[in-house]
Amino acid sequence: MKKKEKQSLPAKAKCTSTKVGPIKSKRSRKFPLQLGLQVQKSLKKSLLPDSGELQCWVEKILAELQKRKLSKHLAADMNICLVDEQESARLNQAYRNKKSSTNILSFSYDLPKEIASRLFYGDLIICFPIVSKEAKTAGIKVDDHLAHLIVHGMLHLLGYDHENDKEADEMEQLEMEILEKL
Repeated sequence: MKKKEKQSLPAKAKCTSTKVGPIKSKRSRKFPLQLGLQVQKSLKKSLLPDSGELQCWVEKILAELQKRKLSKHLAADMNICLVDEQESARLNQAYRNKKSSTNILSFSYDLPKEIASRLFYGDLIICFPIVSKEAKTAGIKVDDHLAHLIVHGMLHLLGYDHENDKEADEMEQLEMEILEKL
């Protein structure tokens, strides 16, 4: 599978938000996890997923990636930023030159190689209103769709992509296998 060149999200582009995290992992000392969760002020918090549930998903995804030898990282430092459609469109235009909002954007950090080889890292920018609409249209639970997108985004952080049918099929198969473990 072709691995995509990683793209960093500059600090100035991060969403203006209320910070819910960082959430430190208490479940597993084997895989230290620092997960920051940020929610844009314009989103209704009552409709959003529980931060503990997001934490659990990320831990299970990371464990599955290690089990499959797709990741050899010893720790993780991630941010999940839930944004509205306007912020998603702004970031999509700025970083992908696309004029519409999108359900998820993945950004990795620029870290020295010796740190990057030990640390799973990156930002996932998720447009929660789009995720909700897509789930409703597909007749699935919002949380199920959100979990799928988190797996999808984390695979992008590892360099996976879906630029052609072969890559897309391989990435989708991997996503489905990981989702079965959640």
